[in-house]
Amino acid sequence: MRLDGFFSWYAKHKGGCVLTKPLTFEGNELEINFSTSVAGLVKISICDENGTVIEGYESKIIFGDSVNRKVKFEKPLSTVSGKAVRLKIELKDAHLYSFKFN
Repeated sequence: MRLDGFFSWYAKHKGGCVLTKPLTFEGNELEINFSTSVAGLVKISICDENGTVIEGYESKIIFGDSVNRKVKFEKPLSTVSGKAVRLKIELKDAHLYSFKFN
């Protein structure tokens, strides 16, 4: 059984997107537990409460299989730490099992 693999958000090859409810976090890093096919991808953006992507908080395309991959953004997460934000998670032939802020 995959670590933290009891549930996942999954999208087939044509892709899909999840927009979380507003949340606040503390920390400087975002880690994800995910798995993609060779042609699959995960992309994460940090949005304001209305769902608009905040400039500098759109990840590059992420692919592979990891239980603790750090998601990199152009700007530091500490700038939006403690503020209400939403995550926009784009998936294509991929599972996202969990995410956490450190």
